Amino acid sequence: MEEPSIRIKHFLQPEAELANADDIRALEKQGISLDDLPHILAGDVSITELSAPAGSVVKFMRRSPVTGREETYYRLVVE
Repeated sequence: MEEPSIRIKHFLQPEAELANADDIRALEKQGISLDDLPHILAGDVSITELSAPAGSVVKFMRRSPVTGREETYYRLVVE
């Protein structure tokens, strides 16, 4: 039996998407390798809708309550 998909819609939950090749190149240009990124579990409820396999990079976008600007951060998906 397949587990139900859970999607959290809450103002504190940041938007997430799989990082594309340009995002990863930009990280590498800044001297950041994939091994340097913080990890997130593949089964984390915040990314289950993405079906992100281990080894992929997830890009999170969140509006900063302090600056009002959109901040972007990345996580490496692990098992």
